[in-house]
Amino acid sequence: MSTSRPKRWRVRQPDPDRIRLLADAVRISPVIAALLVNRRLVEPEDVQRFLSPRLQNLIDPKKMAGVEEAVDLILHALTHDEKICVYGDYDVDGMTSASTLFLFLKECGHDVHVFLPNRFTDGYGLNTDRIRDLVAEGTQLFISVDCGITAHEPIETARALGAKVIVVDHHQLPQGPLPDANAIINPLRPDCEYPFKSMCAAGLTFHLVLALRARMRTAGWFLNRHEPDVRHLLDIVAIGTVADVVPLQGINRILVTNGLARIKESPHPGVRALLAVAAPNRRLTASTLGFQIGPRLNAAGRLSTPMKGFELLTTDDIDVAQRIAKDVDDENKRRRGVQDEIEKQAIEQAVNELGSDSDAYVLWSEQWHPGVAGIVASRVVEKFHRPAALIAVQDGVAKGSIRSIRGFDAVEGLRRCSDVLKQFGGHAHAAGVTLDPEKLPDFRKAFSNAAKSMTPSDMLEPRLDLDAEVIFSQIDWRLIDAIETLAPFGAGNREPRFFCRSVRVKDARTVGADGAHLRMVLDQDGHRFPAIAFGRGPDAPTLGQLIDIAFRPEVNEYKGQISLQLRIIDFRDEGVEVSPIPDSMD
Repeated sequence: MSTSRPKRWRVRQPDPDRIRLLADAVRISPVIAALLVNRRLVEPEDVQRFLSPRLQNLIDPKKMAGVEEAVDLILHALTHDEKICVYGDYDVDGMTSASTLFLFLKECGHDVHVFLPNRFTDGYGLNTDRIRDLVAEGTQLFISVDCGITAHEPIETARALGAKVIVVDHHQLPQGPLPDANAIINPLRPDCEYPFKSMCAAGLTFHLVLALRARMRTAGWFLNRHEPDVRHLLDIVAIGTVADVVPLQGINRILVTNGLARIKESPHPGVRALLAVAAPNRRLTASTLGFQIGPRLNAAGRLSTPMKGFELLTTDDIDVAQRIAKDVDDENKRRRGVQDEIEKQAIEQAVNELGSDSDAYVLWSEQWHPGVAGIVASRVVEKFHRPAALIAVQDGVAKGSIRSIRGFDAVEGLRRCSDVLKQFGGHAHAAGVTLDPEKLPDFRKAFSNAAKSMTPSDMLEPRLDLDAEVIFSQIDWRLIDAIETLAPFGAGNREPRFFCRSVRVKDARTVGADGAHLRMVLDQDGHRFPAIAFGRGPDAPTLGQLIDIAFRPEVNEYKGQISLQLRIIDFRDEGVEVSPIPDSMD
């Protein structure tokens, strides 16, 4: 049996009158109306925007604090032929942000340098030594993307050496003053009137490009020059947006929907090459970007150099694109092997040293690869439903990644441990940390105390929130088609989850390496469906057993054949209790 904490099933119970009114007002099915109400979309105009995410619904980027100043600086650099360096991050968001700005400025005829740090030698974010090197090489304007909002010292160094700095970042603001950059774009700034606050750096960079192109038009820049079509950048922006796990709502939904619509015919050979190795002959969805494309790009930054991912996204040479795509695919396979071994060791350390009910898990080793720390930390969270830090100790420095649970703000928790840390930063649910190895036991204790005091007790039990109860006779292609109108799915707009009681197991067999997964055939009143439950091989039910299932219906493509199957999210013996979700809760 699985040793992960069992989840409490909860189901939303939207007001039937609200569902009926919305269905009538927007002329949609009651099923879709119920799913929209579950997503807190109840006003007809909001629903129309949600169902039709058009580019013309983007908000004027000039409403974003710092954009006008940034455009002034870039235009000055272009007209005075100043050397521009785009300084990114080593993850997919950093790669795609840098690629977006590079491709636009290149098409405008400007030669732009891009620097993406090596996570092992340069560390996260702006590096003071690298800033000095780049200024010595002639950089006059830095544009940091996906980093920089806490980089006081590197930015002061750049300014002191005569360079200008633009920061394009979406991470949490530091306590105290912002860095002394020439322009800072971050929707979280208290003086920023831009209403949508949840874009990643790729989305912010695209908005900077929109504002820059608009100003260039006004200035007559394109009267005798080619004007770039920024829609050609949307496939890259969509990859960054999905990979960075920002909510697929509002502006992000518009960017991803329109990027997906263009990705099969992408003008970028590297994107097409990635699709060929990662998702041949598959339907392209946001999940394709998040689970097939993103990990391959990330593998370059985790195991070798992120510049390989940047080159893949920006090359116009098909042969180069195919070669790099194969390289990152191979690195991703190697990454999975490294990750699996470290995950096994981390779980063993967690159980042996802290037990299965610790307030938080701080785990470390000198043998662990720092490039997969975040992924393994996520697996520890999934296993124990507690905040987790996975730390690699190398060359006298302990660096790691934090992943959290709902109800515990990882960055605020790290602030409470700041006296034993050298550096930290990130988001409420994901953060990074650096400290001296001898401080690790103190950090384990302080972080656990922070998690214990800060996490509400009702958040300590893992829960599975479901949209509705159905019976097998209601599951058909019409339901699939209706659900598809809500795509793209991802963070903030998950695929609808249903549950069904008392279905009979007609067949059950383990599949995959070491029997990790479970294939079943399930029956209810003569209606029969194939089902797949990933990671539940050890929990195989007996033939003829009645079980309750939580699932989502999906399209299965295999050898050119398309069928409807159930993706099992969870299952229990018949009679599982399902609690209502209070309407006030998210």
